[in-house]
Amino acid sequence: MEWLLLIPLAFLALPLFKRWRRTRRERFIRDYQFHSAVEKSLAKTQPHLDVDQRRQVLEALRGYFLLCLRSKPMVAMPSLAVDDAWHAFILYTRAYEQFCRRAFGRFLHHTPAEAYPASLSGLEVLRHTWHLACKQEGINPTQAERLPALFAIDRELAIPDGYYYLLDCTGQREDAEGKPQFCAAALANIAPKLKRSPRWGKGGGSVGADCAGDSGCGGSSCGGGCGGS
Repeated sequence: MEWLLLIPLAFLALPLFKRWRRTRRERFIRDYQFHSAVEKSLAKTQPHLDVDQRRQVLEALRGYFLLCLRSKPMVAMPSLAVDDAWHAFILYTRAYEQFCRRAFGRFLHHTPAEAYPASLSGLEVLRHTWHLACKQEGINPTQAERLPALFAIDRELAIPDGYYYLLDCTGQREDAEGKPQFCAAALANIAPKLKRSPRWGKGGGSVGADCAGDSGCGGSSCGGGCGGS
């Protein structure tokens, strides 16, 4: 009957184990070194970026992966440049598979926007991502004084056809070249209601930035099925 005494101990130990596992995975993502070939592939899709700017994009991709680790609901991809970096990483299938196994415990799929679940609002996923990204950078999501990196990087690097966000929605909705600028406040002032990801089949899944904006909020109205640990 002594084994019965082990049951409550197991229940107590399980949360500690999950916390340890998540900390270990987070450390792995933070310390991971992207292969130089990924940067070279990114240079082909974003040829106007210099070396430092490409590395800035890869750091933003690292931040996106951290969001995926910390969130069971889906995480949107609000940056075209970072999505291009993700595509570049996926091309090196063996390295990407090994990264996913150690970072998430499963393969993080990148699904075309057309496969986005009809029952899930893209705007809702984008709002959820806004709150996550703000929290990760210590920003108040409802009174943000700056944009988190994933929402700022396309404009900072002048990414062609990228997603440009504004904190002040009362100003001009287009820049000097006529490029649309989307309202981040529409994401900030409405708390996300997303509770969990839809079922994507074994191994989970994700959707990148291969889709248009939603309700004037811009960015990807699709997201990554990024489960927690």
